[in-house]
Amino acid sequence: MFYSELGVPRVEKWTLTRRFWQSEKWGTDVQSIAWMPNRNFLVVATSEMYGTGAVYLLDLEKQTAITLAELQACESQIQSISEHAVSVAVSDCEHTTPSKMLVLPFPSTVRK
Repeated sequence: MFYSELGVPRVEKWTLTRRFWQSEKWGTDVQSIAWMPNRNFLVVATSEMYGTGAVYLLDLEKQTAITLAELQACESQIQSISEHAVSVAVSDCEHTTPSKMLVLPFPSTVRK
């Protein structure tokens, strides 16, 4: 492919030369990720060790992030995801088994 023949293809904030997106908030110490079914959204759970310890909903087309919860947990693992919510197992740094399970609903603005 030749760049001149492509022109300048764009989709929201994505361009031919801008193909990567990473933020300090959600891009550090990622513990688990999950795709929102049938949508261009990604859920990212981070650790408090080197990250923020929060769970984020990323709109990949618009390159925006919504904080679903600030868990302040040592480890958070996404267990399941639907079009309406994500289930996250949370554990502290002293135990290997999850200390609690949280269901985090998605904002109504992103639900189908």
